[in-house]
Amino acid sequence: MNEFTSIGADFLVRKDQKYCDLVVRCGQHQFPAHSNILAASSEYFDKLLSESKSSTVPRVVEIQGVDETVFADLINFIYTGSKCVTDWFKLHS
Repeated sequence: MNEFTSIGADFLVRKDQKYCDLVVRCGQHQFPAHSNILAASSEYFDKLLSESKSSTVPRVVEIQGVDETVFADLINFIYTGSKCVTDWFKLHS
């Protein structure tokens, strides 16, 4: 199993919210996720999660100033390693 197959399996677990220990709020949407996957995939999330003092379970962090659709694409990219470029152009044209 290569790393993308493994991450793809993690994506399916996230979709089922199995073992999710984090909820990222962006706009009106909530994204269940795994803090260890986000921290390992992004310096931003690593810093944010290490500084977060949230004691709720699951942990809740809020992202501001980012479009929900763009953030959904980012989360999907982190978990799957792929993103359709044409979707990006539709969002930014």
